[in-house]
Amino acid sequence: VSAGGSSSENMPSNKVVDAEWAPDGSRVAYLDEGGRLVSVRSDGSDLIVVATGLNGASHPTWMNGGSFLVYALNGDLYKVPSLGGSAPVKVTAGHQQGDHDSAPQGGPNGSLVFQRVTNGVSWVWTYNGYNDAASKVANTNAGTSPSISPDGSRIAFITNDHNGIPQVWTVKSDGSNLTQLTDGTFPAAKNNTPVWSSDGNQIAFATSGAVVTMAP
Repeated sequence: VSAGGSSSENMPSNKVVDAEWAPDGSRVAYLDEGGRLVSVRSDGSDLIVVATGLNGASHPTWMNGGSFLVYALNGDLYKVPSLGGSAPVKVTAGHQQGDHDSAPQGGPNGSLVFQRVTNGVSWVWTYNGYNDAASKVANTNAGTSPSISPDGSRIAFITNDHNGIPQVWTVKSDGSNLTQLTDGTFPAAKNNTPVWSSDGNQIAFATSGAVVTMAP
């Protein structure tokens, strides 16, 4: 589906996994049936093979204004120039032995959010692709599926409420102003994978087999 949602195009692959639009809406990156990370124009033309041999990879995302693609593989994050031509490089982001990193999502000004499991507990982390600095976001204990707002000021994520029910929350990038957005009850609520709209005015998320939107 086009970035504006008004049309659809077939991609030149038999399988499209974890597709994501480039920041300017000109290209789509995804993983194909051969374990390749590829990008194509919005009409499916001009396929670029960015990296190969990525069976088991997930969550390709654009970073640094679209100049790099980042993906998760076997508990680590990797980045590669979005035009290909270079081997992927591991994103250290403060990664320690035993950490498991996943679910990266690129944001503005070189920012990236991801989830890191350390000693069995998941936290939301931020990473700056320009200076290679990473930090754990306060108040995101047991947080998963992070998504950063278009202006980089807030992060939406999933974590359980006091009843153990997964809910959508937001927090400022510095860890302040933690806010619970949803209040659905189990088993009806199966909230997951929040994503910000391009203008930052809505958050879409999956819940019980449907996709819904709400104001943050």
